[in-house]
Amino acid sequence: MELRAGGVLVFGPIEDERAEKMRSLTTDFSYAERRFLEALPPARPNDRLLEALKFAKSLNFSKSSLKSSYLSHPFRVATFLIKLSPKAADEALIAALLHNVLETTTLTIDAVPFGAEVGKIITTLTVDRTRPFGEIESAYYARLAETGADALLIKLLDKMDNLFTLCLNSNNAIRAGYTAEIRARLMPFAAAFNPGLGAYLAALLDDADAVGFRADLKQTLETYQRAQQELN
Repeated sequence: MELRAGGVLVFGPIEDERAEKMRSLTTDFSYAERRFLEALPPARPNDRLLEALKFAKSLNFSKSSLKSSYLSHPFRVATFLIKLSPKAADEALIAALLHNVLETTTLTIDAVPFGAEVGKIITTLTVDRTRPFGEIESAYYARLAETGADALLIKLLDKMDNLFTLCLNSNNAIRAGYTAEIRARLMPFAAAFNPGLGAYLAALLDDADAVGFRADLKQTLETYQRAQQELN
């Protein structure tokens, strides 16, 4: 199964996308950056987008020294966004590129220099990790809906990118909770936004549940990370 929008391939077969995700996690982040730049229409790159890329690459990540662990994901989310929605506003693309900075760095939103709209989307997307998610889940998704379709679409693509390698998590309960949340909170939006997207998401969720934990892929990632840490 694959998903195309306007003749552009957004998502290929799930196993192919899983392999691509693993490649992005086990190579320098420039690979995912290049894929994003290749996805932009020729007239689309501009100073703001390029500055957002530069800003992202300048960040210090508090959880890991391996930038590939954190940059490949937002770069991939932004790539999916431009393929699925070629007319997405610059603010949405910049928010996609930077959507996880408040969780993976020590930055506050005031230090993200791309305007109020970008700041609002990023702030809304950021989960308050000081509280059990079950206590805030309904309010969190309500705020996303109030913020608008761009925030919901970025959240959906964020979750979909993670689903390709949910099999790296060995905890059965966490995996089950993750797919259940997406089915309940994001499936209706996906189907309404694009029926093909809804169908692909349904297949991806079923696949994630069926695959379970992939120890071989986990070992591949850990081997790469150890090698990189030794180099650093």
